[in-house]
Amino acid sequence: MFTFFLATAETPIGGIKIAVGDDLLTFKTENFDSSSLAGKRTLLKFYRGSWCPYCSAELVMFETLKPKLDEYNIQIVGISNDTIAQQKEHKIRDNISHTLVADPELNIIRQYGVEHHKALGATSENLISMFGISMPLPWKMKYKPMSIPTSILIDDSGKIVWIDQSEDYRLRASEDAVMGAVSANFTKD
Repeated sequence: MFTFFLATAETPIGGIKIAVGDDLLTFKTENFDSSSLAGKRTLLKFYRGSWCPYCSAELVMFETLKPKLDEYNIQIVGISNDTIAQQKEHKIRDNISHTLVADPELNIIRQYGVEHHKALGATSENLISMFGISMPLPWKMKYKPMSIPTSILIDDSGKIVWIDQSEDYRLRASEDAVMGAVSANFTKD
């Protein structure tokens, strides 16, 4: 399983439909309405799902960054194709407090142009814990569409001020990169 994850790192980026300086694209789901972001600074995180160990580690990192992000009055909102129930379990499992938006039909993911059309993935129901890390069961994985891990920093006027996306789905923005983008675009409140 580890060999497969190491050998399949390339992510098909290039179809993103937003750029720095653009306005936030509005959306509404069963459990979230983007109008609630009006007037708020937001770190919008598209992630592959609660089954993805890299995504889980990144969301946990954001949780540890929360006190620093709070100094800049930045909220964290994660979007994946998980269901509401899967996201509730994920929040409990990884002890995260971010708002998680369920996009099982990939409507928002496609609207933003961050869809990986055919990636190998699993579901949160098919996980095992190895060394404290939730990992998908290899024989339960299948090809399916999901989001490309993408971080988007949005200012309180709804403008996109920073985008982070890697060609390797295993590589994510570091704490230094996130806080560098935050301090370059905002002052502490």
